[in-house]
Amino acid sequence: MPPSELGADVDLRRWLLVLRRRWKLASGVCLGLVVLSVAVTQFQSPVYRSGAQVLVSQQRESIFQADGAPVVDPERAVRSDIALMKSDEVRTKVRSAAGEAPRVSAGADARSDIIKLSIESSDPERAAMLANAYAEAFIEARREAAVKDLDAKTRQLQPRVDDLQSRIEALSGRIQQLAPEQQLVTGQELRVSRDALIAEVGPLKQRLSELQVDASVQDGGARVVMPAVAASSPASPKPMLNLAVGVVLGLLLGATAAFVVDGLDDSVRSQDDLNRVAGGRPVLGLIPRYESDRGAGGGQVISLADPHSGAAEAYRRVRTSLLAIGLEQPASMVQLTSPFSAEGKTTTVANLGVALALSGARVVIVCCDLRRPRLHTLFGLSNNVGITSILSGQTTPAEALQDVPEVRGLRVLASGPQPPNPSEVLAQPRTATMLRSLLNVCDVVLLDCPPTLPVTDAVVVARWVDATVVVASAGVTKQAALAETLEQLEQGHAHIAGLVLNQVRAGYGYGYGYGYGHSYRYDESSSGRRSGRGHRHAAANGDRPTPRPLHQPQPDPVDPLLQRRAQ
Repeated sequence: MPPSELGADVDLRRWLLVLRRRWKLASGVCLGLVVLSVAVTQFQSPVYRSGAQVLVSQQRESIFQADGAPVVDPERAVRSDIALMKSDEVRTKVRSAAGEAPRVSAGADARSDIIKLSIESSDPERAAMLANAYAEAFIEARREAAVKDLDAKTRQLQPRVDDLQSRIEALSGRIQQLAPEQQLVTGQELRVSRDALIAEVGPLKQRLSELQVDASVQDGGARVVMPAVAASSPASPKPMLNLAVGVVLGLLLGATAAFVVDGLDDSVRSQDDLNRVAGGRPVLGLIPRYESDRGAGGGQVISLADPHSGAAEAYRRVRTSLLAIGLEQPASMVQLTSPFSAEGKTTTVANLGVALALSGARVVIVCCDLRRPRLHTLFGLSNNVGITSILSGQTTPAEALQDVPEVRGLRVLASGPQPPNPSEVLAQPRTATMLRSLLNVCDVVLLDCPPTLPVTDAVVVARWVDATVVVASAGVTKQAALAETLEQLEQGHAHIAGLVLNQVRAGYGYGYGYGYGHSYRYDESSSGRRSGRGHRHAAANGDRPTPRPLHQPQPDPVDPLLQRRAQ
């Protein structure tokens, strides 16, 4: 494929992804304009249009041309007639005849001498009557203009005829007064002059007579060839046309709004956005958005609730990426943080801990968020005893650790009672020593640390953990906030192992299309074997469906990377 075609294909895919991401906005704008067009149509009063056609003649003055042929510019004549149709003179005549003179639309047929005029009114009969009134007023105005023209020519010709006639009569009188002896010579000369004048006045009298006749029979050179009739249906509104315009404009404006909003959105929405901010740091995984009984991905340990889902598989991929990093340098103690709260950090810690434990590792998840602890609620555990209890000497780490019943090899160390100075507690060297001591009873320690930008806890902890993972939420975390988080962690000498983007919606990242089409449950009558028929089979036999238990401690085969780490 040529580069130009490849670039066009990429742009088209990007546009389609934007529309897919912002389909609600685009649909809302489109629907709004469609509803607006329907409402406008409903509130518009019906308007009827009636039209008449008038045939005009452009040979008004043919009898006065020198060679008998008219000299008329057809286009100019038509423009003059249309201007006359819309003139105040015609409007005055219409108003006098019909009581009103609305605006008239007029145009000429390019292939004929027909002028088409139309009138709009809320009454179809009224529209037809007004259109015919305009046609008649135009014809009358044209006739009056022609008569005035003829009268002007008559007034111009009459004095010359009168002058010649007077001179003829004067010559005739002189001839009669001549003596008999003068008739032969002088009389002959006078008769020649008189005959010349008679020959000259004759055509002028004929032309004057023709002018008078034309003025008496003048019809203006126009006639109605198609009178207006009442319309049977309104010209506007046109529901289907308005609806079509609303749909087209809605689609255009909806798409425009989608692109504008998408362009102004500074949040991290896809892996491309994440890579742009990460500055070469690895992306450990993308977690797709999933629905749970607590909302969209709302704090559910999906790796336990639905281990065969795309989200659970995505967490296992994060686990594999993290173990791969551990081959290059030790990563036994890992903290997870995020720019701000409510970006999926605690949920990611819980699911990652389950994924590591199911691969055969011994995992301890520690809640270092001493201000707003949530980790214990995800597993249904208690927060009465935790880090603060150990540091205050009330208990030991072994006593404070709580097993997660559903997953073998997974334990949780809660935060404990909230201290007055969380940052100072985490900054104490004995806190680091206590957390390091947990490695005596496990392979991996995951720390759920507070968000980086509001407080400095994560930067403090970063100094004595092996790796830091930054969690961002698609469509929530701003790129500027994520960049500032990475900068603050690096200033605190943190080893940033990578980034995780969760809550990735369809169209924002790379989709997760895998999963299983069966609902698995444990069949108690088959010695614990899993049945792929699920609840549907039980319901078909009239039995009450057996509730699906949480994932039992039957770990997946040990990850090869973890085996190599153990060696």
